[in-house]
Amino acid sequence: MKNILLSLLFAISIMLQGTSQNNQNTSLIGMWPYGPGNSVGSWDNYAMLSLGRTIQIYDYAAPQQPQLTGELFLGDMIFAFAFDNDLAFAGGYKGLHIVDIADVTNPVLLSFLPIENYVKDVALHNGYAYITLYESGIGVVDYSDPSNPVMVNSVETDLHSSEMVIAGEILWLASGYDGFAAWDITNPIIPEQLLNNDEHGNITGIEVFGQYLYVLSGSEGLLIFDTSNLPELNLTTIYPGYYFNGKLHRDGQLLAFTNLYSGFTLYDLANPTLPDSLSTYSSAFPNRKVILNNGKALHCNFLEFNFLDVSTPQIIQQNAQFELPDIAQYCEIMENNLFVYTPNSSLMIFDVADPQDPQKLLQNYKGDGFFAIHAIDDLLFYTRFSKLFISDVSDPSNPVVLDSLNATRTITHIAKQQNILFVADYDTLQVFDISNIHAPVRLKTLETGRIQDMKILGNRLYCTGHSGFYFFDFSDPQQITRSEIVYNMATNSIAIKDSMVYLMSKVYPYVADYSLKVFNVNSPDNIQLISQLMPGKDFEYGVVDGDYLYVQEVGVGVHVFDIEEAVPNLCGFYPVSIFSSRLAAQNGVLYVPSGWGVDFVTNDLLASSGGIFIEQNRRLKMFPNPSGERIYFELDETFKYEPLQYTIIQSNGTEVEQGHLLPGQHQLSLEGLSAGIYVLKLEGKSGAYKSGVFIKH
Repeated sequence: MKNILLSLLFAISIMLQGTSQNNQNTSLIGMWPYGPGNSVGSWDNYAMLSLGRTIQIYDYAAPQQPQLTGELFLGDMIFAFAFDNDLAFAGGYKGLHIVDIADVTNPVLLSFLPIENYVKDVALHNGYAYITLYESGIGVVDYSDPSNPVMVNSVETDLHSSEMVIAGEILWLASGYDGFAAWDITNPIIPEQLLNNDEHGNITGIEVFGQYLYVLSGSEGLLIFDTSNLPELNLTTIYPGYYFNGKLHRDGQLLAFTNLYSGFTLYDLANPTLPDSLSTYSSAFPNRKVILNNGKALHCNFLEFNFLDVSTPQIIQQNAQFELPDIAQYCEIMENNLFVYTPNSSLMIFDVADPQDPQKLLQNYKGDGFFAIHAIDDLLFYTRFSKLFISDVSDPSNPVVLDSLNATRTITHIAKQQNILFVADYDTLQVFDISNIHAPVRLKTLETGRIQDMKILGNRLYCTGHSGFYFFDFSDPQQITRSEIVYNMATNSIAIKDSMVYLMSKVYPYVADYSLKVFNVNSPDNIQLISQLMPGKDFEYGVVDGDYLYVQEVGVGVHVFDIEEAVPNLCGFYPVSIFSSRLAAQNGVLYVPSGWGVDFVTNDLLASSGGIFIEQNRRLKMFPNPSGERIYFELDETFKYEPLQYTIIQSNGTEVEQGHLLPGQHQLSLEGLSAGIYVLKLEGKSGAYKSGVFIKH
């Protein structure tokens, strides 16, 4: 079930990629661009791996010890590779990338051809690149000038173009539920369709060996056709089976095909109409692609990149394996540490003291199960179905498990305030006293129904459900009281600031309702609806940081609201395609899990640290930033000719240094400051001030 849900998540996230909107008052300042493996290609003794939004090149001349030689950030998910001498062609969601690989230690992007319908496969023939236009057919690209590729023709069809292979002057195309088709490309610019076979559906893989065509049908199995009398096809053999999103690849008379959840199988084509099954390589994680190359197999799934010896194909031997990052889905931020968890139940921990250069400290696979997480007070809470684990993460590179708890059903949400821990499963809310972290005590079990989200402010726990929101007062943990429910609101998420509650809802455009509603809950007996806005949006999750509310809209991006006043003011936007994710925000930096990595985004309306929010007209310009041993700053006319007092404040709000500047002085020594994020505040005699955030390496 978990793998099916993961596949659905991946498929929907692909469908939702992209947006035409532009950044508004937000800036991308850094990212973790790596994600799960998606595709692999090979030439000579080199392999190219698609890894999140980057590509990596490996030298596997010594297959027991492959060496990472170079990488290139493309900012795109890559589905397929093709190679021509010193050129690599990478087809991705955004289009076709052409990369110079003459120097494998320094791949260089030569050009990018944007494509409206993402490129699922690339095949080269006689100086032209043929690319699948997923929803509309095949594109023909002239790359005689690789720095300026030109789409010279597109063959529109009713097919959903997927995998592709060229044999001689014929291009074969797998088209999913639409079957498969063939084109004569004797005239490379004007392909002529030879046949369209829609008798067999769910075609995801296609290969050719001599006069025989091998087609992988998810519902029927491996189909073998004799193509010697085109456009007629003769079905010679069916190997029955069910192969979800299977792919085919051939090298000589060795054929490999992947099945999404069970690795890949090798076939001997010595008898092409009755191929012999030789061996199977098992892999539980979703399999993306396998490439055969001269007795070697390069195999990638979401979490592993394998180098295999298939010179004796009856026995597949593993030469080397690389662990890959996973899909980023939920983020939690605690001080300078970012915790990222994934639908594959793995945990990644990053040091983000310098958000422009995040460092991965740890990646652990926690085992199959529903995975929720909460990080607070140097403690990390994570789940596996109905079991909750408590770890000490004061050293985030070495979490130490302290204890575990059991719920009645699968745990979905966790929240902690002081010594009280709330654990929600599908139907109940359990309350624990964790004064002794090694011996938690269960205080209460409350019937709640399904909780969509929960947040704590003061001594209240606010919860959302399918019918609205409610909250618990736990001033006395022995006598927890529940407030009235606000009905008729299917809420996804809740965010809180002071006495204001912000509810985010999924409201379909044809329903005349609002996706963001604001309530005043200062008096539990008199809950007031203050404002409602943004009708018909699909709002998934929201988080408050200072005077700003960040709201994720599925498949569109993050909306920024100024909530200093009772009625939120829409003031910014960050476009990013995300689905079923959870944002984190701290000190003016927004952490956005975008599936294939994490974006670090600043709110340009402010800079912040330690609860100090700096408006645009009070911002101090500093450079270089990040800095080493010295920081320089620009002084405007207000401050240029008078002595100033300066204060340096840590990201936790602690003042670490004070002093005075001479008139016109525009630099400060940072010697003695440890690496981290700081605020520099300059104040004149009149009380006017300027502030800015800087990063010390």
